Parts: sequence; C-alpha cells; structure tokens
Amino acid sequence: MEFSLSVRLRRCPPRNWDFQRGPTSIWPSREFVPLPISVEGCWDEGIGHKRADCGCKFITEEDATHGDAAFVWTHRRVRREHRLFLRDLPFGCREAATAAGDLLYVHGSPKSTSEYLAESTHDVVLLERAATGGCDVLFCGHTHVPFARRIDGVLRVRAEAGVKDGIQRALAGKSAARPGEIQLRPKLIINAGSVGEPRHGGTEATYVIFNTGTQAVEIRRVSYPVAETARAMRKRGLPDAFTERLLAGRELAGKHKKITCAC
Repeated sequence: MEFSLSVRLRRCPPRNWDFQRGPTSIWPSREFVPLPISVEGCWDEGIGHKRADCGCKFITEEDATHGDAAFVWTHRRVRREHRLFLRDLPFGCREAATAAGDLLYVHGSPKSTSEYLAESTHDVVLLERAATGGCDVLFCGHTHVPFARRIDGVLRVRAEAGVKDGIQRALAGKSAARPGEIQLRPKLIINAGSVGEPRHGGTEATYVIFNTGTQAVEIRRVSYPVAETARAMRKRGLPDAFTERLLAGRELAGKHKKITCAC
C-alpha cells in the first residue's frame, strides 16, 4: 500500500487556510466532510479551547510578540462552529498491523501537540517518543520542516554502583555489574513538513509519499505562487509575521525547541 501524507491537512487546522480569503474559507458552509486522517494541531488546540496561545515557548519577549500576532489574528476570526470542530479533533490517529507495522499520526509528538521532533533531535528521544506512542512508524509535523529518520541498533545499559554497593560486592567476592544490551526494535520517524507554511528554507509546499510495503519515504516539494499569495495577504491586512515567514520559508521567531528523554 502506498499513500501520501501531509500532517498539516488542508481542510482542518486553522492556520493552513486559503491566505487570500481568510481562516474560515477551509470549511464549506454545510458540506464539510472530515478527511480520513485529521489530527489536532497546536493551533487547533489553542483556538478550539480558547487558550491564550498555541503552547509554543518563545525565547524573548520580542519573539513572543511577533509569534503571537498571527495566532491572535486568526483567533479573532474563527467562528463558534469551527471552534467546536477543532475542539473535537483527535490528538492522534492510528493504523494497526500494516505491512510496515503500527502507524501513528500526531501533530507534534505522542506527548504534546507543541513538542518539536526535528531532524536534529537525539536518537534516544525519537526512539522513546515512538516507543511510548506504541508505534513502528511515527508521522509528525509541527516543525514545518520535513525529514525521515530510521533508528535501530543495540542499546547498552550500565548501572552505576555507589560506594556502599561496591564495598558489599567486594566483600562478597562479586564482580561489578556488567552492562546489559537491548536489541532495539526499529522505529521510523517521518515529518511531512507543511503544505500551508513551509519553513525548510524554501517556499515550496512539502508532503510525503510512504510505501508501507518497502517502507520507502519520498519527500515531495511543490511550488506555488508565493509572491501573489503574499500580496493578497497584505491586502487583507494580515500581520506582517504571516507574510514575512511565508516569503522567507523559515521561522523568524526564536523558540525553545530542546526536549529530553522522558524514560
């Protein structure tokens, strides 16, 4: 089986709307049909539950001001029926027993909608997040930067003995505990990037083709008239943060993205 995936699904999250028409343009008035895989994003959670922000942690007050401008602008323009829809989106979706094993789709990570899983994230953290999510293949987004990482191998576990334990072992004629080895079950982490607001350094929208039979991952990039879109955004009076990020193809506000293993 082969299928395409964009974690920023076109008809669901409030930020991935038609920039030229407004945040509610993604919902047909009476004929909305949810897509097969629709998961809750950080903006869906924040706007659906009327929270003050999307949960992202900014480095400076200036970063927070610029970063929050787009969220607040959208927050004020989403209607009640759309908030109710966003509030009911599932945190994640799962497909069990495929040829590639169990698949899990989330926005950020199995832990949080606002947690960043990036290509630079440590292997142990990625492995732990996929393991706690109970999946073999973890699909995510949130960073707006696509990547695919396969993690496997052997984990060496060593117990550090204290002074008292060392004395007791010596008196009993026992040797120090040997490191244990655990054969890791392979995990595949795939970030689909973003269709609506790419931040990989270019302006092309990204999505992923994943073949469950071969487990081949293809990251595809699609060009669109970004300059025309930016002009329409300015005409509608959208915050500069929107257009600047779109034209730069990267995140402009500094955010705390470092995460640690929870095991």
